Amino acid sequence: ILVRYPEVAAINFAPDRQVLEFNFIASRALSRAEKSALKGRLAESIEVFNLLEERQVRIKRVDHRSYGNLTIIRVQRDVESLVQEEIALMVEVLRHFLGEDLVAETNEAIYEEELILRERLIKHMLDGMRYMAEEKHLFAFREGGRVLVFNKQVERL
Repeated sequence: ILVRYPEVAAINFAPDRQVLEFNFIASRALSRAEKSALKGRLAESIEVFNLLEERQVRIKRVDHRSYGNLTIIRVQRDVESLVQEEIALMVEVLRHFLGEDLVAETNEAIYEEELILRERLIKHMLDGMRYMAEEKHLFAFREGGRVLVFNKQVERL
């Protein structure tokens, strides 16, 4: 997902809840009204998309936090109903809403065939995550032009 969509800053997968969290970054502090409008537009877009696809959504949460001159937008979705096309929709809504303020790593020119292959890989990965063992808490983020993926070991008390 991070390779295909340079706008996604980080992803966190919690297998015990079967939730995938997407993190996006706005390069400025959004106003309270902008945050509310963005949250509403993202939530509504996800809801309408899944309604049209006749898919039940278990978890759909959109929130945000400001850190100085940056705003982090977090979208949480259940893996069971999430599909690659919805990820593309989320990215497109954010691109449209934030424009140049959406932080995205510069991507080399990608040919159409490569995009199709990456989208198929995302579909395959989402299918696999639905059956992933509970101990694989994955976290992925960008750093220095690379995508880093970690399996966070979580100790149970």
